Amino acid sequence: MADDSITLTRDGHVATMTLNRPERKNALSYAMLDRMSDIVRELKADREIRVLLFTAAGDTFCAGTDLRELSSQTFDKKDGPASAQANRETRNSLRGAGLDAPWLFHNLPQPVITLLNGAAVGLGAELALASDIRITSTKGRLNWVFAKRGLIPDTGAGTWLLPRLVGTSKALEIMLTARMLDANELLRTGLVSEVVEPTELLARGQKLAAEIASCSPMSIRIIKDLTYRGLFREPREHVQETAKLIGECFKSADFAEGVKSFLEKREPKFTGA
Repeated sequence: MADDSITLTRDGHVATMTLNRPERKNALSYAMLDRMSDIVRELKADREIRVLLFTAAGDTFCAGTDLRELSSQTFDKKDGPASAQANRETRNSLRGAGLDAPWLFHNLPQPVITLLNGAAVGLGAELALASDIRITSTKGRLNWVFAKRGLIPDTGAGTWLLPRLVGTSKALEIMLTARMLDANELLRTGLVSEVVEPTELLARGQKLAAEIASCSPMSIRIIKDLTYRGLFREPREHVQETAKLIGECFKSADFAEGVKSFLEKREPKFTGA
């Protein structure tokens, strides 16, 4: 696997991770998944980066797991499920040291914006779903194809996150029919924030990333963390945690700068402290 199958670039406070295997429709190999995990670990510790854009080269966002590589694995009928899963977890470090959240992008304090330039299928759809914001071009599509392959949504995002985004009935329809969702349906169901022309997709993503990056990095981190942890907690516990964190915000340099810049009628210069 070439080292540039996934690239990472930085521009100010915004990083861009690009799936760069268009000749294979950006199908994800184990090496690529390992690289994605490494990037997440790297960015998790990078206080200069405030937003991650997740993009893809070519006309397909991601065809899912590389089935050629998957089919080369040995599945013993007696020990099959356990041994196959153990083998996959060994080679596919979607989780690992420093990656404790259920889904890859939830390990990042920075928001992740997925830019769908084409079809995201299987694991590609799961990764897009686990990002924080999704924008699609008119050619963007999502497909939870697993039921047509004798599989289930392999990260659990489809069976846990999808019902919370579109409702149980719609989520089951999407997964049980394994059909392709076009850009218009993605917008109607709320799976994407907006639909733009293909030539406008990257610029729109960069503009949104810049808007987010101009806000307090401390606030961004806390809001993302509270939002996802809130999915697992009782409301009372969530409100108590929020009250505690508001108190910490009042003591922060970012809060002081936010108030000062407002009074001085200028753009704030946040540090994340």
